[in-house]
Amino acid sequence: MLMGCKTAVLLLLVVANLASAAELKISGELHYNSLEVTLQNTVDHEVSFSLDFQLKEKATEWKLLKLLNCSVNGSVGPLDSKSLNCSYTTPEEAGQYKIYARADILNGTYTYKDFAFDVDDTGFKEPEPKEDVVIKILSAPEGVKTGEEFFVLVNVTSHKKTDLEVYSYVYDGKTCYSFGGWNENAERYGFKEGESRVFNLSDSVIHDAVNGTYKLKVRAREGVGDGAKDYDLVQGLEVEQVPVDLFKELPKTQDQKSGTASSGLPIGILLPLLGSLPLLALAIKKML
Repeated sequence: MLMGCKTAVLLLLVVANLASAAELKISGELHYNSLEVTLQNTVDHEVSFSLDFQLKEKATEWKLLKLLNCSVNGSVGPLDSKSLNCSYTTPEEAGQYKIYARADILNGTYTYKDFAFDVDDTGFKEPEPKEDVVIKILSAPEGVKTGEEFFVLVNVTSHKKTDLEVYSYVYDGKTCYSFGGWNENAERYGFKEGESRVFNLSDSVIHDAVNGTYKLKVRAREGVGDGAKDYDLVQGLEVEQVPVDLFKELPKTQDQKSGTASSGLPIGILLPLLGSLPLLALAIKKML
């Protein structure tokens, strides 16, 4: 009997580890008759999955009411995300309910998330958001060339009144590969509670980046310094290294935008000095 209990405990631990080690992370928002789900791939290889939805009701325990007709089989690319919509019919009878979303992954692991809601005498009660700030990437390229400007269209929703700095950057490990640095394209905005805003962020990858898969991160930062709180969304970005086009104007660095050369001299002073170098060389030659 003791051996049987130990075996059961070990099986539970194995199952728990399988679920916690899943490559996919499920997030989303539940509304009346509609569930928006995002699958985030957290690893650098493609993940295949089957996603199922169950509507359950709380009695003495959770019981299955029905399987929702929005199951899907698919895959998510390396460090990428995929958004899906599931339509359902909200129960009319008062009670506690949840939609159980489970993604079974090809290699045998799985991950899940419960989306709970209540129905009372007045009908469906909108669930309280668990995240104060929600980021959604509306559009972004799957691949870019070095030196090429691209745009990331982002929707940010804040469920509280706050100021946020929203920006994007390309990185690998602890190295930033965006031409302007970590937060050169930042936009600051003061949100009202429940407000959403779309940001069109411009970015480009430096020419030193070799061919490969990098990470594109969109960040909404609240506060400054050690007390800052970050809300992040990451997806993969394929980068192709191309030779520098000397006839094409490169994106300006922060120093160039402020009118200062990398040497620390203002551009207005440095350019005349450079222009006078040929005359100075000729005068020295005549003196010799």
